[in-house]
Amino acid sequence: MKLAVCLVFAVSSLVSQSMQAQTKVAVTLEGLLSLKRASDLSLSPDGHFLSFVEGGEVYVCSTEVTCHPNQIAKGNVPQWSPNGDLLAFFQNTDARSTILIWDPKTATLTHVGALDTGATPKTPLWWNPEDNSIEVVSEKSDTADQIIKNVPAPAVLVFPNGSGESALSGLTADSPRGSTLGRPRKDLYLFSSKTGKSTVLLKSSPDVTSLNWSPDGKKLVGAIRDSRPAGAYVEPSSTIFVLDANGGGLHRLRSVATSPWGAVNPRWSPDGKNIAYIASATPYGEDTLFVQAGLDGHPSRAHIKQTGSVMSFVWGGDSKSIVMQVANGVTRPVVRLSIPSGDSEQLNDTEVLTSQFSVSKHGDIAWIESTGSTFEVIRFLPFKGSTSVVLDNLNPQISGWKLGEQDVVRWKNKGGDLLEGILVKPAGYQAGHRYPLIVDPYGNRVNDFKGIPMLANQMLAGKGYALFFPNHRGPQTFAAQNLGNAYSKSSWTSDTGILEVEDILSGVDALIRQGVVDPDRLYLYGVSNGASAVNLLLSRTSIFKAAVSFGGVSDWFNYYMYRPADDWTIPDFLIGKTPQKDLSLYVGISPLYHLDSISTPLLLVTGDKDTRALQAVLFYDGLRRLGKPVTLIRYSAEGHGLSDTNLHDYWARIEKFFSEH
Repeated sequence: MKLAVCLVFAVSSLVSQSMQAQTKVAVTLEGLLSLKRASDLSLSPDGHFLSFVEGGEVYVCSTEVTCHPNQIAKGNVPQWSPNGDLLAFFQNTDARSTILIWDPKTATLTHVGALDTGATPKTPLWWNPEDNSIEVVSEKSDTADQIIKNVPAPAVLVFPNGSGESALSGLTADSPRGSTLGRPRKDLYLFSSKTGKSTVLLKSSPDVTSLNWSPDGKKLVGAIRDSRPAGAYVEPSSTIFVLDANGGGLHRLRSVATSPWGAVNPRWSPDGKNIAYIASATPYGEDTLFVQAGLDGHPSRAHIKQTGSVMSFVWGGDSKSIVMQVANGVTRPVVRLSIPSGDSEQLNDTEVLTSQFSVSKHGDIAWIESTGSTFEVIRFLPFKGSTSVVLDNLNPQISGWKLGEQDVVRWKNKGGDLLEGILVKPAGYQAGHRYPLIVDPYGNRVNDFKGIPMLANQMLAGKGYALFFPNHRGPQTFAAQNLGNAYSKSSWTSDTGILEVEDILSGVDALIRQGVVDPDRLYLYGVSNGASAVNLLLSRTSIFKAAVSFGGVSDWFNYYMYRPADDWTIPDFLIGKTPQKDLSLYVGISPLYHLDSISTPLLLVTGDKDTRALQAVLFYDGLRRLGKPVTLIRYSAEGHGLSDTNLHDYWARIEKFFSEH
């Protein structure tokens, strides 16, 4: 009898699991576009409440019970008062940022003022603990940015394989630029809710990248991106400064006058005794945390166990710890660092993405987390707690989708370097069966939910493809920020493409050896940096059946020459090398000069308003004249991405293109 009961239970369990599997639905573009995203997390000082923004609306929920978010009003950047009894936030209406205060006890909203028309907030809202008045610094330019506008054109232009027409047809001289002419200097204003007015704080300010209040509200600490000449290459630099809130002018911190490159986001500790900021020793290199005592102390580097960059940080309420998000390969963990001992502990699970977080005065922490099967889950860890809890899952519908299983994969290249990336298996994967593989070589990818509509995503896994996201060391992906300087510097060679290609292809070989991938059905798909990697790969290998490239670079020399005069991004990631210093490097990594090596069928896509539109056109025309299999699609009203409407057309063309090859 017991055996019969067990058998019945086992059978019913299997039937239940089968029914659950059958009720799951395929991932669609509409589903991906409907995913919700949270931002602007803010814990109340006592940690009892959490505010956040989703869909342009401010929400508040309790951290002590199951979160049922209370929708407050349209707004952004909510900030709790010192005792946590009021919540202030911005609301943007008619080109003005209005400041509202919400009272949880009465559920009422109060208008306390507005910034000048055209002014944008430069600091968070600062609450005066003495009278609950509010101050904020804003930025405004008297000269509107001049944007080059495109002439009207058909929505989609297709230049098919074998076309005799140049893709330059209908592309105006201004179309590929689409850039801002110059960077006008701006004025800083101080708004006070006491007067309801804004007063000039600093006229014609330099390029201020970040600005934060001192605890007493008397000073502001910020970072200035130092200007760079338009002529010969000069390494970038930045300066940490202090600004008196009463208009006393800028004061450079003496100890960081020669600070490492890229010093950003300086913040005072809650007790006002220390200042911490993020900086890098090399352009687009590993970002590290520095802490210095007051305005005259010597900055010291905060040493932590994780490799990679410190992405963001917040001081703990006791001023004895710093909570930070760290780039550690495929993960973005939350780490708490003790000051000054340097002891650190990871607060959440490994191999997840933490997108942002907030810390209460008492040390409670809330963060947003995504995994391979969840997206935008808000978690809460009480002070001295050992386990975090889920406050809210913004996208519970994902549990009903047919997802491909997602894993972190690691392999070694020919040089013995250990590499890692993400593998998404096809939905319904069966061991022992080989599947077609789409490689998305964007780089610097993490183990989060693959649901970005423009990149390779779970929609493709639902159509039977395996997806591979290799974290290679191509310099255009700024790999050092994710993997650390020591590991990435081997790619800073005379031909930066050699290691990039080897890193990617060795990962593909590893998946083939594991029996997951069909070696005769390999495809490439890339957008932006990923498209640049696709273009390079096509000039150095012919193992792929077909490739899609959206918004990539095919001629780094041309791209350098047509960049805005003050844009030094390319020589920055090439460690200061300009075409004048190393022309062979630019030619070597530019597929446009190696068209004879390309034989893979290619679908090129661009938006006419993209600054890289000319790159796609030149690449297409060069391949077309050599009789290579290439098709170009131009979306006239789009830039470096696509609107929801054109995404449907785009993905229909992509799926058809891959299926035909």
